[in-house]
Amino acid sequence: MTLSYRYHGTKLRNEPWIYRSRYLAETCIRECSKPMRLMSGMPGQFLIVCPSDAARLEKAGFEYAQTTSNEWS
Repeated sequence: MTLSYRYHGTKLRNEPWIYRSRYLAETCIRECSKPMRLMSGMPGQFLIVCPSDAARLEKAGFEYAQTTSNEWS
């Protein structure tokens, strides 16, 4: 496995999708066909990443974003 992407010094497996709007990020994650995670990035940024990259970001000090809806599947 190659960790070829970085987000503020954290090596990631896949390129994160970066949004500035929580609403747009939540809409996108609901439409994904694969399981994805919503993370709080740098101030004003929301990241959509795969579960393994979410674990790497959590170890680096980033937090899972709180969702505003209960429609998560």
